[in-house]
Amino acid sequence: MASSESLVIVFFFLLQLIVTTGPPLFFSKALAITMAPPPPENVTFGNRRTSSAVFAFGDSILDTGNNDHIATLIKSNFPPYGRDFPGRIPTGRFSDGRLISDFIVENLGIKHFLPPYLDPSLQAEDLTMGVCFASAFLAGQASAFLRQLYGLGARKIVHLSALTTGCSPAFRTLLGGVQRQCSDECNELAVMFNEKLGHEIQRLNDDVSLPDLSVQFVDVYTPLLDIIRRPENYGFVVTKEGCCGTGTIEFGFLCNRLSPSTCADTSKYIFWNGLHPTEKAYKILTSVIMKDIKKLLY
Repeated sequence: MASSESLVIVFFFLLQLIVTTGPPLFFSKALAITMAPPPPENVTFGNRRTSSAVFAFGDSILDTGNNDHIATLIKSNFPPYGRDFPGRIPTGRFSDGRLISDFIVENLGIKHFLPPYLDPSLQAEDLTMGVCFASAFLAGQASAFLRQLYGLGARKIVHLSALTTGCSPAFRTLLGGVQRQCSDECNELAVMFNEKLGHEIQRLNDDVSLPDLSVQFVDVYTPLLDIIRRPENYGFVVTKEGCCGTGTIEFGFLCNRLSPSTCADTSKYIFWNGLHPTEKAYKILTSVIMKDIKKLLY
């Protein structure tokens, strides 16, 4: 069961995370059950003292390869996926390289990559440092999810906001008109969701039946929107298209080695395909997230 010292970070919509100090660190996207006992002591990575383990639950934003081992057409275990991953290997991550889940475990000094739980080569020692349970599916409700985590022992929770989904290439194509602008309707829904989520989080904090629960809401919508509006500040050039194929709609199997016009330099792009950010964008967003995580952890 999760320790009472657990710090949980949640992102409901495109990303959810769960984090613990000392005892296991968890990531999540939707309904999740975290049932990993902490190792006897913290591990070290370089010269930093770290949390002991990270476990991720969620969708394709966090999935480090579980969909490779699930009967589904939604896969990314083929080129050009993974072309910026070490060894240029398509690992089942829905991007050109590493994901937020990978960068967070690295920032916390645990490991460089978060392995998928369904990987048949997974070793017992991997479980003591954390694995990814995420796959490219979405389910659950925020309040019920947080209550389940509380029931498992989580007490400190950071809930990340919904992302700026209306500005992804696919939503620009489908809902952004001839000029492929950001979908105001989609983004307005995200803003409304974030406002309601903030109120629900406050209700949970005030609930006397949940003693010692502390939930903090963290805005991720605004940092991504800032990257999109001021790409030059972050070293990006292309904002409306993804790198893979035409960059207007492709994701999943539609992004493949036969996709025409796939970009040569991913670092110029915020999005890898129609829905998912590039490794570079994930790394920048993680740096924003880590400020709040470390503030609460240390």
